[in-house]
Amino acid sequence: MPTPAGFEILVDKTPLLIKLLESQNAEVRTGTLALMASCLGCAPTLEAVRDAVQSTGEAGIARLSACEKEQMPSLLNWLGVCMPSANFTHSVVDRLTTSKYPLATHILAIVVVASFIWIIREALKGEPFNNDAALLLGALATAFGAIINYYFDSSGMNKTPPQGPNAPK
Repeated sequence: MPTPAGFEILVDKTPLLIKLLESQNAEVRTGTLALMASCLGCAPTLEAVRDAVQSTGEAGIARLSACEKEQMPSLLNWLGVCMPSANFTHSVVDRLTTSKYPLATHILAIVVVASFIWIIREALKGEPFNNDAALLLGALATAFGAIINYYFDSSGMNKTPPQGPNAPK
């Protein structure tokens, strides 16, 4: 579906909301309108949301933009309903955008992965391992597995995608 008339002003400010409004999935469109309406304080219809955007101007656009950022994981989940092949990508994006301490999480993950690669390289040199090195290898292997699971959700990749905009993650 093309961008609904009167919503062109939002294409650059709230691209994800507009993408969801253009969806072929009626449930996703309805859920997106309901979310936009709750942010703007109007009825959840295309006309009411359009009128609210036009009447509130920049303040309404700013509210929708803030709402889009706040609801990003759910919106990406809805986008996954529209485009099921993109679910894996959205799972990774969810992991990158929902951490309470995103920078610290990424830095710690890099340190653990680098340490794991270093200890594997040391193990491949052929020198005998002492008990401490073996213990370190086991701990780093466990942490490395947890990082892979966190970023790529290997336990959830084969699950069927959620059905509908209000489906739980």
